[in-house]
Amino acid sequence: DAAVSALAALCSEYYMKEPGEADPAIQEELITQYLAELRNPEEMTRCGFSLALGALPGFLLKGRLQ
Repeated sequence: DAAVSALAALCSEYYMKEPGEADPAIQEELITQYLAELRNPEEMTRCGFSLALGALPGFLLKGRLQ
């Protein structure tokens, strides 16, 4: 829970290329990895990555999820 709470601040500090815009390479890698982990056989891992996806700031999700 603590890691998920800090995720938005971490992403805003380190993964923002310009205000409101993600670094495309990091965005691709991060979202792809998080989505792939939703298929993990371990329930707690899926839950953790689901929470992490929900905690990501909007600029990282823009154009990546439908």
